[in-house]
Amino acid sequence: MEIDAVIDTESNSTISKNRDNADENGKFHLHSTVAESSSSLGQDQQPNQEVKQNSLWRRIVGMVWDSLDGDPEYRRYVQRLDRIFFPTVLLGYFIKYLDQTNYILGTWFSLGVMVGSIPAQMSQLRWVRPSILLPSCELIWSSLRFFIGLFEACAFPGHIALLGSWYGPKELTKRLAILLQVESIARIFSGYLGCWRWLFIMDAIISIPIANTRAFYLSNNHIKYGIERIEKLGQREQTKLTRKDLKRVYPGWEIWVFVVPYTMVAAWHTATSYFSLWLKWAGYSVVQTNYLPTGGSALNIVFSFICGVIADATGQNYWMTVAIQGLVILCNVLLSVWTVPKVLLLFAYYVSYAGSAATPILISWATQLTTADASLRQLLVATANVVSYAWVLWVPLVVFPTYDAPKYKYGYQILILFGGLAVVSVTLMKYMYWRKG
Repeated sequence: MEIDAVIDTESNSTISKNRDNADENGKFHLHSTVAESSSSLGQDQQPNQEVKQNSLWRRIVGMVWDSLDGDPEYRRYVQRLDRIFFPTVLLGYFIKYLDQTNYILGTWFSLGVMVGSIPAQMSQLRWVRPSILLPSCELIWSSLRFFIGLFEACAFPGHIALLGSWYGPKELTKRLAILLQVESIARIFSGYLGCWRWLFIMDAIISIPIANTRAFYLSNNHIKYGIERIEKLGQREQTKLTRKDLKRVYPGWEIWVFVVPYTMVAAWHTATSYFSLWLKWAGYSVVQTNYLPTGGSALNIVFSFICGVIADATGQNYWMTVAIQGLVILCNVLLSVWTVPKVLLLFAYYVSYAGSAATPILISWATQLTTADASLRQLLVATANVVSYAWVLWVPLVVFPTYDAPKYKYGYQILILFGGLAVVSVTLMKYMYWRKG
């Protein structure tokens, strides 16, 4: 604590002088400043035991949340991001999924039916014949559904690109894990706010304050520090995307060695979608069928964050991804065998929820591997998301037909194949970037 106080009062020139000593996370270690502070305490005087204990404790908690460790300037900067920037991203993503869930649940749909039913019927009786009105409305509502997806398409890749542009490699994974779990939280939250009036009010309360276009919480000094820090990590400035960039990125192997494992990881843990069908088939009550899957969602949230912390602390994104894949492959093997005790099937379904923990680890790793190519880095997740959506739109319909539920003849075996392809493709990704050097 005493050393930190001395460091805080040092001049900016002293801090800037030590920025060349940034570590792989962008933390600027003030070795010379600490030395000067120690000497000011006296030649023979050592930091007291309290300082040592505080430093040890800070290093321990810093392994869980990085902004609690490091020099004061680094802590202040990252904590400022965590207090304002990161919550703004989370709330934006939360609103996106809250709105999407409301749409699926029929809240907005029901309101529209209430307002439009009588006028629509009156118009058919007086002004527009049904042969014109009905096809016209069908065309319009199909277009509106398309535009809902169109305008929501920016959220997922856009928020990930923002986080990847300001957080370092030992900070990013755990925050991506939190971001991706907002989907589950939004669905739970929407269930508690079942009344459409409260949903409208909550949307407005959250949406309006965060719909700003300026980072008012960052001064010019903060921005300068952030740019210097991220450049120390090898990131290049994002320039305007050109046709030449597109011709370079999409024919190259770098983007596709990420798209394939990303798509396989998105598809291989979809056994969770059929958990409720199995619960009903196995004789669980309606109440149990409704609340037991929420335990899987809770497990997913906790496990994803823990894996994110470990990946950030160790940098072993490849091995973390492969380990999670091995765990989910085991679950799909149990589901494929099927004739095992009920408790093992319950275990397999629950642990399958943990499979999504691999996604933030994979994205964070790809962000690190592409730091020198800003255009490639920005297009990675957007491209992979398109391919993943295209993949999961038709694959479940083919491999999990409704007449086979809940014991699917080939479904879980196909998920084992996806898991194996995920391991192979993520290993190829590691090898190709290692070869590139």
